[in-house]
This record gives sequence, C-alpha cells and structure tokens, in this order.
Amino acid sequence: DEKEEQEEEEEEEEEEEEEEQHGIKAAYKTAERGRVSSGAARRQE
Repeated sequence: DEKEEQEEEEEEEEEEEEEEQHGIKAAYKTAERGRVSSGAARRQE
C-alpha cells in the first residue's frame, strides 16, 4: 500500500516538473523573440 502511494506521488511530481519546464521554455521563447533583432544585429557585426 505504501509503495503504491509513493509511486503515485512520484508520478505527480514528475508531471509538475514537466509543466514547469514547459512554462520555462515558453517564457524563454517569448524572451528570445524580443532578443532576435538585437541578436541578429550582433551576429552580422
């Protein structure tokens, strides 16, 4: 019984981590879009 409960908790934690990573990726992409123009200018120099 305890093992099953532990496994369920671990699965929930993994799902939460995936959601957090997805949120970070989305925020990173949004930030990247804002930096693309300045980044492209830097690359051309």
